[in-house]
Amino acid sequence: MILTALLLLIPLAQAYNQQDILNAQKVTTHLELSQDIELVKKGPGYTVDLLTAELYNFPQDDTTQRILKRQTEPKSEKKDDMLKFRWPSPNPKLNIKVTSTVETRNEFNPLKEKITYPIRDQLDRGYDNFLKPTQFIDFLDPAIKTKAKELATEEDDLYIIVSRIANWVNKQVKYDLNTKTEKATQTASWVMQNKQGVCDEITGLFIALLRAADIPARFVSGISYTPTIEGEKWGSHGWAEVFYPERGWVPYDITFGQYGRIDPGHIKFKETLDPRDKPIRFEWYGRDAGLEAKDIKIKADIQETEGRADAVISILTRIAKKETGIGSYNLVTAEITNLKDHYITKEMILANVEEMEIHGSKKKLAVLKPNEKQKLYWRVKVKEEIDPEYTYDVPIEVYTQWGDVGTTKFRAKKDYPVYSLDDIVKIQDAIEAGEYVIQAKKYTPPKETETKKTTQTIKKEPPKEKTGIIQKIIKWLKQIFR
Repeated sequence: MILTALLLLIPLAQAYNQQDILNAQKVTTHLELSQDIELVKKGPGYTVDLLTAELYNFPQDDTTQRILKRQTEPKSEKKDDMLKFRWPSPNPKLNIKVTSTVETRNEFNPLKEKITYPIRDQLDRGYDNFLKPTQFIDFLDPAIKTKAKELATEEDDLYIIVSRIANWVNKQVKYDLNTKTEKATQTASWVMQNKQGVCDEITGLFIALLRAADIPARFVSGISYTPTIEGEKWGSHGWAEVFYPERGWVPYDITFGQYGRIDPGHIKFKETLDPRDKPIRFEWYGRDAGLEAKDIKIKADIQETEGRADAVISILTRIAKKETGIGSYNLVTAEITNLKDHYITKEMILANVEEMEIHGSKKKLAVLKPNEKQKLYWRVKVKEEIDPEYTYDVPIEVYTQWGDVGTTKFRAKKDYPVYSLDDIVKIQDAIEAGEYVIQAKKYTPPKETETKKTTQTIKKEPPKEKTGIIQKIIKWLKQIFR
């Protein structure tokens, strides 16, 4: 009896919604920011003649976003990068509200030619501030300086060095919302030592490593579209921008694994030197008075998505051995082709399968020069504890969060050959030396009639746990989203 193994992916309803945003050419979002303010009596002579507020965290026009409409309550005056509010003889309880319609675009400024590192001599004096330490970007810490030097060693391509640093931070720092990071941002040196944090800390360490390597970088605050199990879709978020000579500021979201390009589910508010710059500043003129400001509330709803961004890579997935025994190792190869004439970085992911173990990380980074091809490898093993009475069709899927995908499969059965890890290492070495060729076949989704016929043939009297309704729904939804 042949059983088709199932890919273990993230919840599909959530994945579908996220894909809509990731791959849209344009996204239009209605956004509302609000904050409650209360003036507090500190003594018998309490009086306030004037209260002012300067708000810095709100969406503004930028290279990949456009403000279609903005309204504030009460009315405000826009000065440079802030909105100024005034309340003569204010009431004790007040509220600020900023309502915006924002269009974000799935665009980026491509880098087509190599920029040689180091770049200090290519920078104008105005970028010096983005190379200095701050309270939280404390890159003079010896561990940060040592790691930055290590990651930039023996490489003179700026794009590759920045990608190396981004990937190192992504892999080494665990996203962890605990009591130390929930309410107070930690320094880059603390993150370097503890290897944990949230988006502010992860981005802060990335910026610190870049500045330690003499690469200008700044912090960006805003919101991002991130569906969760609890139903929340938008939340406060932080990412970075890195300066490339003759190209400008380029976004890097280390938390999301998006390097050199971010999806249109990001709405930018403000760029700063440090993650802890205040989003709003208050002044009041009076006596015996204090002020309490609540956290800023965010409410955002997508109004429209438009178009679909062009694919920038193709993935051709191969398997070294089409038939293996139970407990056997195998080798997955993905050939990634850059379809564009500019640099691209993509995080490639090998999908989990219940009957298969992945040795090492399931995520690997492809840093591609213009029109370059690159091979990535995963060593996998058929689990020894699976039922030997069955023959298994094991699906292999290499994909990106942007919806790029390459698929193949192999068959596992107790009577088939068993390959050791050493066998697979030798095969990989032979492939890299050009002495071993795996025949590739591009994946073509089966027609509906063929799917039904195959299902009847290979799933004769299957156990219930292998063909439950959830598995059928997953298989049906996967066919839709391919």
